[in-house]
Amino acid sequence: MILTAYQIYFDGHSKKNLLPGFTPYDNSGKLTEFFENEPISVIADRRHDSDYLGVFSHDINVGFPFYEEIYGERLKFGFEGLEKAIAFHYHHENPDVFGFCKRRSNPNIVRQAENYHPGIYSMIEKIVQDTGFCDKIPDTVPPILFNYWIAKTAIYSEYVTQLLRPAMAIMKDMAVLWQDSRYQSISKRHNKPEDRRKFSDAWGTPWIPYHPFVCERLPSIFFAVKRYKIKHIF
Repeated sequence: MILTAYQIYFDGHSKKNLLPGFTPYDNSGKLTEFFENEPISVIADRRHDSDYLGVFSHDINVGFPFYEEIYGERLKFGFEGLEKAIAFHYHHENPDVFGFCKRRSNPNIVRQAENYHPGIYSMIEKIVQDTGFCDKIPDTVPPILFNYWIAKTAIYSEYVTQLLRPAMAIMKDMAVLWQDSRYQSISKRHNKPEDRRKFSDAWGTPWIPYHPFVCERLPSIFFAVKRYKIKHIF
């Protein structure tokens, strides 16, 4: 089993978060309202001879102080632990997709997003309808988030081609997405004066708009509609 996993960084500070074994992707000076999704679109077009492909944020390790236990061995999150865990499940269950949300229990992660970003459900449903991918958001949507998953390489490319790129093209003309997503006030992240200046320089508002949070839920919809086999680890 061969795994290729990227980590995206945006500047010298975020580069310091990179972990050994991951393939670094330099997105310095290219931050947009879509965050990691534009690099994801580029990476998906590269030739990969690996069985699985994943693209992660530079700060992926911050969110995963967890372990995966296999045959009594506690694997810490990192490229080596990730590779071992995926190889084990690949040979035993052959999942199409690996997620990292086994501690989440909400049956519809898109509807759950309404708790944090009011109005986002209807925005997402309009977008997936306009792409022609599906007529409605499924009632059950597994918790897969946009930069926290790994898929068989062909499936990753399929997601980008069939849903992510068409959705991003539609989103560029949706003025409603530019309102404040409330992320900074809820999470208290990316709300320092230097963050707000950086965002103003990148796309014209000091707040994070809805674009990345719409994209965050698109993989869940894609895998629900396609009925791909998902395995959550860590």
